[in-house]
Amino acid sequence: MPRVAMIADNLNLNGISTVIVNYSNELSAHGYTVFVFAGDKIDDSFYNKEKYHFTIIRLPKRKKNPIKYYTELYMGLKKYKISIAHIHGNSAMITPELLICKVVGIENRIVHCHNTTCNHKMLHKLLLPSMNRLCTQRFACSDTAGKWLFGKRKYVVIPNGFQTEKFRYNKEERIRVRKELQCEDAFLIGHVGKFNTQKNHEYIIRVFDNIYTKNKRARLLLIGTGPKYEEMRGLVRKLQLDDVVIFKGEITDTAEYYSAMDAFMFPSLYEGLGIAVIEAQISGVVCYAADTVPTEVTVGDNIRFLSLKQGESSWAEQILQTKEIQRQNFYENNYARINKYNIKECSKILLNEYQKMVM
Repeated sequence: MPRVAMIADNLNLNGISTVIVNYSNELSAHGYTVFVFAGDKIDDSFYNKEKYHFTIIRLPKRKKNPIKYYTELYMGLKKYKISIAHIHGNSAMITPELLICKVVGIENRIVHCHNTTCNHKMLHKLLLPSMNRLCTQRFACSDTAGKWLFGKRKYVVIPNGFQTEKFRYNKEERIRVRKELQCEDAFLIGHVGKFNTQKNHEYIIRVFDNIYTKNKRARLLLIGTGPKYEEMRGLVRKLQLDDVVIFKGEITDTAEYYSAMDAFMFPSLYEGLGIAVIEAQISGVVCYAADTVPTEVTVGDNIRFLSLKQGESSWAEQILQTKEIQRQNFYENNYARINKYNIKECSKILLNEYQKMVM
């Protein structure tokens, strides 16, 4: 079997990293030797050899020391005799990695898009022609992401596969977690995501502020960390919501917290897909997502797409009208749509594409 290099800017605890390690595990189970090349930061949990069956090659932080990052990537790809390079990103900024792969002599060079915009649009436009010349295969997590990066060129949608079963509703966990959070009788609204501009935490907090003025039983649970974490804590203090907003920090396993929620907010400014809102739906939570989120995330009838232009008060009004749904059998009743994100099913698509390359 050929040797595969999964290449990423980092392997932090986030959606893209989870996708990378899930697919790497599946590839390893099917006989591929997988090396995950990632710049700092790499979450310690991914080094668990009992759970993850691939080799992690830690690279320097790309932004801090790009020359060293690219040099060590070149040396590693050459050393391990890689034959398939699978590069994860969201723009043509991954062109240098593609060039290195070509120089090393790797014939199969995959670009895998995970988002629908980027931070450096001018540089992206300049590099895009080179990226398209250098890559040999194009993957995307959704049609929206594929159209953003590849336009009219042919690409394959590889859904963000994960272990869907673990996110099914669990009544016992709901009771336990709500007790732990001291929210037994609360209307608990949640969000899971990195504290950055994309995830739009300020909007979440201001919507919740509107909700709380009308329902004093309301509580907000925010799971994650990131560059805007302290700024959002400051906003909560300013709005005098300290006692009703719970900052839970970074959590490796979020499944039990979805069971505890009554509603889920996902007002992202943009998304390649949005794994967290899929996980929340699977647990039977009523979800409120921005219409900037691809409708491909829909796996049940418990999601509402709202425009950010409606404003915080309009979102609040709709969330306040949330009606409890039957969650106990939600997984079984929506199995067909949920199963398209099951890692076992999704990996079949990826394995089929890999087999075409190595035939």
